[in-house]
Amino acid sequence: MNPRDPGHHLHVHRDQRELAHAVAQRISRAASQAVARRGRFTITLAGGSTPRTLYSVLAQDHARDIPWSSIVILFGDERCVGPDHEHSNFRMAAQTLLTRVGILPHHVHRIRAESGSADAAREYDHVLRNVLAADPDGMFDLTLLGMGADGHTASLFPGRDFSADAGRLAMPATAPTAFPVPERVTITLEAIARSRNVDFLVTGSDKRATLQAVLRAAGSDADPALPASLVRGRHGIDWHVDAAANPHIPIPHS
Repeated sequence: MNPRDPGHHLHVHRDQRELAHAVAQRISRAASQAVARRGRFTITLAGGSTPRTLYSVLAQDHARDIPWSSIVILFGDERCVGPDHEHSNFRMAAQTLLTRVGILPHHVHRIRAESGSADAAREYDHVLRNVLAADPDGMFDLTLLGMGADGHTASLFPGRDFSADAGRLAMPATAPTAFPVPERVTITLEAIARSRNVDFLVTGSDKRATLQAVLRAAGSDADPALPASLVRGRHGIDWHVDAAANPHIPIPHS
């Protein structure tokens, strides 16, 4: 591990539902503390099935104990579709969380990816800089991330030239053709690194081997072929995984 890297912390949960409840409680505590200290809490949302369960739990069980009117919502990536499209990360978050709690509409900063990846990335880079400028330390509070079986996170895929992202907080992205809607916008590793806390949510046995490789590569041996291994956060990274993705379980040999 790089000595400047605060480290990786693994939390293994029985299943996706238990994971969602544990992370929801963590968000509730962190949001209340941040609002008490700085007047707001900024959270970057992830897409995918595991976050969907988390957002439903937040709306159902934490509608009253989180100061929603002081929460600022950002997004880690978006497909270049309209906000009502079935593949829109914003649509999923709106249906499961944003329309069910007391979030102020002007505190929700979606990626307007329907305008095309280049224009939307430029606009979102500006949005993120304005959000950072309003924080006394120039930081986001919490970034939620998922991880694919190929090691990608947000829309940062293997094979990307990460050096081209230097100095930018949001960039155009292209997913492999097997993924829905290849044209996308993503936050960058630099944007993630400006987070006080980074939480990965990883479920499923198909992710276990990749997670083992990512954790081995994290730190000074980070591997660009595993973009998740390149992620940094101010206070380290918390990995929330279900039992099926537990990297301590050996991978059976065929």
